[in-house]
Amino acid sequence: GGKPREIGVSRYSLSPDGTSCECAVTVSDEWQGKGLGTLLMRHLIDVARQRGIRSMFSIDDAANSRMHELASDLGFTRERDPEDPGQVIHRLML
Repeated sequence: GGKPREIGVSRYSLSPDGTSCECAVTVSDEWQGKGLGTLLMRHLIDVARQRGIRSMFSIDDAANSRMHELASDLGFTRERDPEDPGQVIHRLML
C-alpha cells in the first residue's frame, strides 16, 4: 500500500553508571529468519561501543530459542536468572 511500516527495532537503556546497558530487539513475525535481528543487534552493539558502553545484557524468556540463537551467534554468554528460573540473562562484554 506504499505506507511505511515498522518491521523491526533494537534499543538499549543505559544503566545509571553509564558503563552497561540493557538491550532488546524485536522483529515482525513475517521478517524473522531473514537476518534482520542480527543486523539490528550488530548496529546496536556498534553504537554502544562508540558511546563507551562496556557491556550489554538482555533478560529473556528461557524458552525463546530464537533469542538464544541470536545471542549466541553475536557472542553473548547465557546464564539462568537467579531471581526467575523461567528467564535467562544474556551478556556481552564490549
